[in-house]
Amino acid sequence: MESVVATVSGYHGSERFNLIKLISQSGASYVGAMSNSTTHLVCWKFEGRKYELASKFDTLVVNHRWVEECVKQGKRVPEYPYMLESGQEVGPLVLEVPNVDKLGSLNKKRKPLSDKSNICEDSERRRAEVDGEDSGLAAWTDSFLLNDSLVPDVGKQQ
Repeated sequence: MESVVATVSGYHGSERFNLIKLISQSGASYVGAMSNSTTHLVCWKFEGRKYELASKFDTLVVNHRWVEECVKQGKRVPEYPYMLESGQEVGPLVLEVPNVDKLGSLNKKRKPLSDKSNICEDSERRRAEVDGEDSGLAAWTDSFLLNDSLVPDVGKQQ
């Protein structure tokens, strides 16, 4: 899943937030904007700007069941069955997003998928040097990428 760069379209509120967390849990990378480096678009409806760009970029368009199945199986599953119906057609998310404690560790019931492709040899030592102990900086729940309020309003005067 480390080669997957995904974005979402048409999901709102807590369902969008939970889907983004599931994408991260699967080991894929989440990006907010559609670009030619985006490998997967998770669509609520097969329409809209991102959907149009996906066809130009040859991006795989899937529904959220694909992400859920990848998390369940702990690996990337074939996309084809999940390209036939939109998210709206298959219904709401069914996989529960795992609980995360205050340090960002997943509870003991689930083992997260990990992507260590971008970790250098002494990254653990450097992280520990921040304040002498594990500060929980690796917690993905506090990621600024998940904060929709950081996206500027295009039409707003500054």
